[in-house]
Amino acid sequence: MIEQAWIIKALDENKRFQRLKVLNLSHSNNLATCLDFSWFPHLERLDLGYCISLDKLDESIGQLSQLKNLILKCCDSLKKLPDSIGDLDSLVQLDLSRSNIEELPDNISMLSSLVELVLTDCRSLKKLPESIGYLKSLVKLKLTNVSKIEELPDGVGLLEKLEVLDASSCPKLVKLPRSMGRMRCMHHINLKRTSISKIPEDFPMHSNIFELKMPVRLQSLPIDLSRLEYLNQLNLLKCEKLEYLPELLSSLVQLCCEDCFSLVRLPDLSRLKTLTILCLEGCIKLEEIQGLRGKTILGRTQCPRMP
Repeated sequence: MIEQAWIIKALDENKRFQRLKVLNLSHSNNLATCLDFSWFPHLERLDLGYCISLDKLDESIGQLSQLKNLILKCCDSLKKLPDSIGDLDSLVQLDLSRSNIEELPDNISMLSSLVELVLTDCRSLKKLPESIGYLKSLVKLKLTNVSKIEELPDGVGLLEKLEVLDASSCPKLVKLPRSMGRMRCMHHINLKRTSISKIPEDFPMHSNIFELKMPVRLQSLPIDLSRLEYLNQLNLLKCEKLEYLPELLSSLVQLCCEDCFSLVRLPDLSRLKTLTILCLEGCIKLEEIQGLRGKTILGRTQCPRMP
């Protein structure tokens, strides 16, 4: 029946799959082109993951006005989305991870209900459209291992509801967007294994953030971290050029500074009453650590003075 739906266009709407809400065609290795989505007018979830031969989505996908989840994970042959993708007013999740998508259409900005955009391992993707800033409902943006991307457009800084920004393992990423201060809902930022060396002045240092994972080329942290009142994890793994840390928040539970080869000093840790994990292995220039009583130390290579 489904095969017929993509070969024959029904004239009688009553013959269509009126009640079908979930269509799972994942791992359909021979599926190359999806023809007519109008057969499934009430579809809410479409899973085409691992359809390795799929190289095109028909423009009729824009007619799926009730579609909430579109899974295109591991579609190796898919390089482009149809322009009609912007007509999916109800779409909440778009998963393009490990596809060969080369660009996102500008009208992706019309996905007014989109909450989660997954671009993990999209190694052919070179940039995000500036229009991404119009995704006013976006909460999670996952860019892990998008190896060709060099900067995030300023539009990302306009995503006021964004809570999770994961751009880890983007080795060419050197620039963060401006106006990040508007991102008041952000609580998780992962910039590990990027080439970012400087944090923008308006980096969102507000109270909602509880986990920060910083890039390896980072040279310094913002002097004032006082607004991060709920921060409990600060990960500075392999920040080789980082020489010092500013005063830290009393809410901190875990501080990881492994292989920060240039780190010379830490602030007094005695006021960090909840700190239980402190990772300092490889901090070969660190001379003194104050306020360690009651703390759990994981690795303290060449740190001779620890009162």
